[in-house]
Amino acid sequence: MLYAAASVILLSLRRLSPRALIVVGAVTYLLPVPSYVLAQFVTDNYNLDLAGIWTDPGVDIKDPVAMAMLFAYFSSGLGMILLGAGLYRLGFIQGGCSTKDYRTTAAIGLGIGLPLAALGVAFVVWNDFSREVAFIGHIPNQLGTIPASLGYMSVIVLWDKGGNGWLKSRLIAAGRMALTNYVTQTILGVLILSAILADHAIGRSELLILVAGVWVVQLWWSQAWLDRFRFGPAEWLWRVATYRRGQPLRQM
Repeated sequence: MLYAAASVILLSLRRLSPRALIVVGAVTYLLPVPSYVLAQFVTDNYNLDLAGIWTDPGVDIKDPVAMAMLFAYFSSGLGMILLGAGLYRLGFIQGGCSTKDYRTTAAIGLGIGLPLAALGVAFVVWNDFSREVAFIGHIPNQLGTIPASLGYMSVIVLWDKGGNGWLKSRLIAAGRMALTNYVTQTILGVLILSAILADHAIGRSELLILVAGVWVVQLWWSQAWLDRFRFGPAEWLWRVATYRRGQPLRQM
């Protein structure tokens, strides 16, 4: 829903220059910072119960706080989409810049972003996950996400500029089947957590193992499928719906 709503705004801004898209995207992404401050003020001064955030779920979050969270999610998502569109037009995502530029961006981006994210986690843990830091604890991570994302992107581009290996080829295959893998992650999660393990308490460590397991499966089947077919199943259905006629599926 977030992406669908954001796409309408993106289309309306499509004629902006790449640099303008980046500026608008960065400002939009940072709008949740004052929203977090306001939500924290409301929570502290009206003694709100943040059920479902720090305490046991089952009670609805109070409306003002819920709206602040919804705004933060939407603004963050839209901001990153606009940033991505601008960076794509500049050729940054496709590897169009020099190796030196990517190395510099990786060093600066990760050097700023990762410490800020760690600071946010440490701040929340130091305050024992108290209600008094439920929202302002997000701010360091919000500020560090853009530089960290640019750093990660630069590392990926530098890796992509190198030689091909088995892991890279399998990641490429998984990317070519991104929609199929996105959908099947949801299906696997629902089946495993809601059906097979419904009566078992699953902690974060077990979830991490599940995530790794799903990744291993998808890295395997993406390559195996594309060795025989031109598109993933969901990608093929999407192309049929887009062009409104049958599309060849099997490899020639």
